[in-house]
Amino acid sequence: MVSFDILKSRSRESQIDRMAEVLGKKKAVVIGGDLNIGIRSRHMKTLLSKLNVTHHHSTHDHKHLRTFPAIKPQRRIDWILTSPHLGVSDYRTFPHRVSDHLAVGTTVSL
Repeated sequence: MVSFDILKSRSRESQIDRMAEVLGKKKAVVIGGDLNIGIRSRHMKTLLSKLNVTHHHSTHDHKHLRTFPAIKPQRRIDWILTSPHLGVSDYRTFPHRVSDHLAVGTTVSL
C-alpha cells in the first residue's frame, strides 16, 4: 500500500499517476471535490493532461467560484473536472459551509 501526503509534491504526482492508470481508458470521466490545487498549479496542468479532462467556468464572476476558506473564500481549490465531450451547466459554489471549504456543484449531461 502506498502512503500519500497531500502536502508533498511527489505524493500528488503519485495520486495523479494512479488516477490516470485507473481512469485513463474510460470514455467519460467526472472528478470532483477538494483537490487542494489552483488552476495555475503544475499539478492541475498534469491532471488535466493525463486524464484528458477540463475545468469549467461559470457565467458569473469567477470570484463566486472561490471555495477556501469557507468563511471568506479567497482561493478556488475545489473542482469538478469532466471529459471534454460532456456537457456542464449550472456550475456553482454553494454558500453553505459543509467543512472548511464551500461545496461545488454542477449538472453533467452526455
